[in-house]
Amino acid sequence: MGVHPLGRPVWSALTTRQGAFAAGDVRALRFAADVSRLLAMAGERSRPEGFTEVSGICTRPDARGRGYARKLSAWVAHKIATRGETPFLHSPTTNTNTIRLYESLGFTPWCEVTGVVLRTS
Repeated sequence: MGVHPLGRPVWSALTTRQGAFAAGDVRALRFAADVSRLLAMAGERSRPEGFTEVSGICTRPDARGRGYARKLSAWVAHKIATRGETPFLHSPTTNTNTIRLYESLGFTPWCEVTGVVLRTS
């Protein structure tokens, strides 16, 4: 696993159902890769006082089931906690696989948030 400031083109190529991020949005990105391609990644994004969001958690569909998301998410959350901040993350309530992963890492549901996505035409 390594660190690399990935920009939007690489991020967009890996993500499937997650929202798009501009280059530089995901900080301290950790990733798993083989010789020729990115397999999975996780990083940090929002930083309200005392908290940091674990974000950008994504695994290529053909690389799932190997523990990449678990290891990367746990590593990022640990680094946040060692800085004295509280790691947090979010997921749609319908994404039960992701919620199970987060709960297995020690995260617990805190609140439900309603979000709105606005797009320009």
